[in-house]
Amino acid sequence: MTAVLKDFRELNVYGDGRPYSKRLFSQDKGQKEMVRAFVGALRAGGAAPIPFEDIYAVTLTTFKIMESLQKRQAVDLNLK
Repeated sequence: MTAVLKDFRELNVYGDGRPYSKRLFSQDKGQKEMVRAFVGALRAGGAAPIPFEDIYAVTLTTFKIMESLQKRQAVDLNLK
């Protein structure tokens, strides 16, 4: 199954029978909630809403994708 979200306004899902499409009236990217959660964690002295390990893994994966595209071959992620 493949889902394509265009500019957070149009969703198309393919691969599970008949294609499904939905137009979204608002463009909620979650940025306001993300900032609210971050500021709330800072004020309360709590943990970050997204653990550092997750941020590190996503960033490393992005760099590895670029490396893979440049080398035109698969690369090992080594997320340890």
